[in-house]
Amino acid sequence: MNSVYDYISEYKTLSIIGMCKNAGKTTVLNNIIESLDKSQRLVGLTSIGRDGESVDLVTRTSKPSIYIREGTIIATAHDLLSKCDISREIVDKSDISTPLGNVIFVRAKSDGFVELAGPSITEQLKSVSKVFFSLGASMSIIDGALSRKTLCSPSVSEATVLCSGASYHKNMNVVIQDTVYNAELMGLKKCRDNIESDERLVVFDKDGQRLDMDVVEALKRKIPISRVFIGGAMTEGMMKNVLMQKIEGIEFVVRDSTKILIGAESYSKLKTRMAYISVLENTVLACITINPFSAYGYDFDKNEFMDKMREKTSVPVVNVLE
Repeated sequence: MNSVYDYISEYKTLSIIGMCKNAGKTTVLNNIIESLDKSQRLVGLTSIGRDGESVDLVTRTSKPSIYIREGTIIATAHDLLSKCDISREIVDKSDISTPLGNVIFVRAKSDGFVELAGPSITEQLKSVSKVFFSLGASMSIIDGALSRKTLCSPSVSEATVLCSGASYHKNMNVVIQDTVYNAELMGLKKCRDNIESDERLVVFDKDGQRLDMDVVEALKRKIPISRVFIGGAMTEGMMKNVLMQKIEGIEFVVRDSTKILIGAESYSKLKTRMAYISVLENTVLACITINPFSAYGYDFDKNEFMDKMREKTSVPVVNVLE
């Protein structure tokens, strides 16, 4: 059976996002760190939120700690350095501010546990990866959450690991349905053409010419539309009136999957009406990991969870504990 590392080893920048708290994200991260160490690859680590603490500050549930090897480079907030039990060398400083102080770059001089709290802005995350590589890292890993979708933007990381688990919902089918939906969004195909526009919305007719009107207005006038470019986020409010029109064959284009903020029901309506979404930059979802154990007093059957998830998606699925 393949490990998570088998699916992510070819990439230089990786994001790990969880469907919820206690989805097994830290276990996945520790697994990848161990695999990188065995392959003698130097890694740089940061997080868009606080991670590595033994007890979750929100849910008050216990969490696995982040264990790194000597040589690993971390980018973390200054005030968390005292909570890292590694011998360390400060190798760079930044003006990136967090509630826990500016982000500091540290090289581990011994193995040990660390707490991470890094930047949350796309440009800052990109700059952190550049520093990691300048310091000799061969991979940059960013730890995050699904609620911060910009993390899996192609401009931030080459590939993403999506962590799902029983803590998301008591109903296994709900967990699988929502996980597969997010995986499908990440796997959307690239638009055939590269659309260059800073406009919020651009509507194209069947000949590829721009229309000087809103998409709903054009549809009500029965003007044949081939494509709609959405420069910002695709939201429920934006799509509500669109979904009431005849939209068969229309291609809705967004910059990347992180810009799609509609729910699974609206997305299903788009497909039912024979419309589709494409992206200018596609996300590579390397694999889905599952955690059958919940932090809230119930568990899933691991084999059933694995089998059902695999039935619903073509993305590789891994139980990282095995």
